[in-house]
Amino acid sequence: MILRPHQVVLTVTDLDASVHFYSQFGFTPGTRIRKPDGRERITLHSPGGDSFELKLFTNPDASTPRRPQALEEYLRDVGTRYLSLLCTNVDNFYARHKSALNFVRTPRTGMTGCRYAFITDPDGILLEIYQPADDDSE
Repeated sequence: MILRPHQVVLTVTDLDASVHFYSQFGFTPGTRIRKPDGRERITLHSPGGDSFELKLFTNPDASTPRRPQALEEYLRDVGTRYLSLLCTNVDNFYARHKSALNFVRTPRTGMTGCRYAFITDPDGILLEIYQPADDDSE
């Protein structure tokens, strides 16, 4: 049996703001569902035609987790730390979006030769923008 990633589920405070944010990276929204208790959800389909989904939920009783200021401290904790989005050129992405997105780490080269940067979404959820070492395109 082969397993592969299917979806990542995020609880957000403002569904419209989050749909707008993730849509700028090519995610396309599906049907929005509203429960009688006020909870809502929407599935965003990834660009490129694969089956990966980003599912966004709202919950009127949701609490916001606290993330420490120091990124390195946060990354040492056990648990899911961030969502990584593949990019063909991190430096070009940074140049295009640095005034519109909240970059918490500007582009760097990782130990494997990859390039990466970190941004946050409207709820402060950490996202990595990742370029593999062997990707010279764009």
